[in-house]
Amino acid sequence: MKFSLALVSLGLCIAPAIAQSIGQVHIITENDAWDESPLSGECYTFGNSNVPVKEIDIKEETPHVRCIFFAEGDCQGASLTLKDGDHKFRRRFYAGSMKCLA
Repeated sequence: MKFSLALVSLGLCIAPAIAQSIGQVHIITENDAWDESPLSGECYTFGNSNVPVKEIDIKEETPHVRCIFFAEGDCQGASLTLKDGDHKFRRRFYAGSMKCLA
């Protein structure tokens, strides 16, 4: 009983750390700009994937963050992986969703 109680206590201590944001992602399109605070492994679908993305700025709060941007919603279709930093696109780049990993 003491062992399982200790595991439950440990789980409660770790759970809040798992649910924290791994960084900030600032996305600028031709029509709009917004920020996301992604959780590791969660898929985020954007409202309009028909508008070209001009710039993506990733500021990691956890080491070794990489964000995968997908052409379609629900993290489907062709993808591009970006690391921490400011990324400007000279050619048309369309993103319908993203998933970040740490």
